[in-house]
Amino acid sequence: MQAGIIDVVNNVASGANETTVSPSAQCKCETHTGVKGILPAHSSVSALALPVLRQTLVDSLVVGNKKTKSCSKRLPKLKARTVRDEKINMGHLKDQVGANVAELVVVRHGETTWNAIDRFQGQEESDLTEVGIKQAQAVANRLAKTANHIRAVYSSDLRRASETARRIADAIGFPNVVELASLRERHLGNLQGLTKGEAQVVEPEAYRASVSSDPNEPIPGGGESLNQLNVRTKEALESIALNHLGQRVIVVCHGGVLRSLYFHAKGCQASGKVRNTSINVFRITASGDWSLRSWGDVNHLQGTDLLQASTRGDELR
Repeated sequence: MQAGIIDVVNNVASGANETTVSPSAQCKCETHTGVKGILPAHSSVSALALPVLRQTLVDSLVVGNKKTKSCSKRLPKLKARTVRDEKINMGHLKDQVGANVAELVVVRHGETTWNAIDRFQGQEESDLTEVGIKQAQAVANRLAKTANHIRAVYSSDLRRASETARRIADAIGFPNVVELASLRERHLGNLQGLTKGEAQVVEPEAYRASVSSDPNEPIPGGGESLNQLNVRTKEALESIALNHLGQRVIVVCHGGVLRSLYFHAKGCQASGKVRNTSINVFRITASGDWSLRSWGDVNHLQGTDLLQASTRGDELR
């Protein structure tokens, strides 16, 4: 296994929460420093399927100073270390955006009732919990203080995202939220509405497809493949960007969508959890070049009981 992939696995196993994009969160193989955006010939697994590398340890490897045995369990079940929440400078959100680029401040929705019980949502509806409402208000209050020159607020049309977006819009004094179906979470087919334990028993084929190493394999029951999600989210964000060159906009969406956006910007998958109401800042140029300015910022939840709850419901990871 290549060193860059081992770094990703170790970050997940350690429970690290990255608030900046560190080199250890990125693949270091030669292709990822180029333009292809997939793993090179030394691996048969595509970058879109990197989450699968976190699900099966084929060989013994070292996590910290402790060697783990070969194991078929998902790495997030390993004993997690203390979460590292690093501070990040968000001062650039007060600056004007260059004329040839759009800045998209992308936020995951607050915790939902199904997040809290580890039930797959996909494109099904689930209401914000009391904790989720508080998380949404916390990120809204922070963006109202730190983000200037906002020209639009976009959201997935799923209720958990649109309710979070409306709180942000109200806090910054914006009159309306533009809801788009193209920003919805990945459709999980027959897994939607099931817990992970239920899915493995009653929908084993759908569950297997959801963690398949083949990015073109859809989930039975109308679910999307990783590549279908990837294409949809790329088109959605680039369309928003082209309509807002020289501007800053807020986009509220979902964990799976954010992972896809990270892939577009960095060429490989993010490690660790995508937390509820985390702030993630992307830039897209008129020519379609992507960059990531910040990732996983949850400083608005620091020092509260809302931070621990923010790791729930990061589906299929």
